This record gives sequence, C-alpha cells and structure tokens, in this order.
Amino acid sequence: MSKGPEGENCVTHEAKIRHILKAEFGLDAENLATDAPIFSSGLLDSLSSMKLLVALEAAFGIKISPLDVSLEDVDTIAQIDASVARLKG
Repeated sequence: MSKGPEGENCVTHEAKIRHILKAEFGLDAENLATDAPIFSSGLLDSLSSMKLLVALEAAFGIKISPLDVSLEDVDTIAQIDASVARLKG
C-alpha cells in the first residue's frame, strides 16, 4: 500500500469497494469485472442496496441520501466508483 501526502495509507476507491462487496456481502469481488452487474444480475437484491450505501458512507466519509443514487448508479463497481467520486465532490 502506498502512502499519501500526510503519510496515510492510500487505497483506491475500487479496492475499498471490492473490500466492501466481499466483507459485507460475501461476493467474490476480486474476480468481479468492474462493469459486471451486481444488482440487475441478482448477485445482490434491492434490500442490500441500503446496506451498501451505509458501508460506502463509512468507508468514504460521505453522506448518501437514497434520493442521491438509484440502483443504476450502484449496479457495477465502476458505477459505484463514479457515484462515490461525484458525492465526494
């Protein structure tokens, strides 16, 4: 892991997202393509979306209102990454 400007550990958004998917939902996130559908394929159900949003808030220090994102915004790792970047500002 590389160190950031103040010496903190730098982990990519994608790596954090993959960790959440594995730790919280038991998905084989290391082998999941960044554009592989998570919700629309049935890997996770819509009830899991709230748990995912809470985990993303904790991991990235952001607030996510369910009105800020739809399932389409978090259906793939790439879409989750883009949504996190957008919400971080």
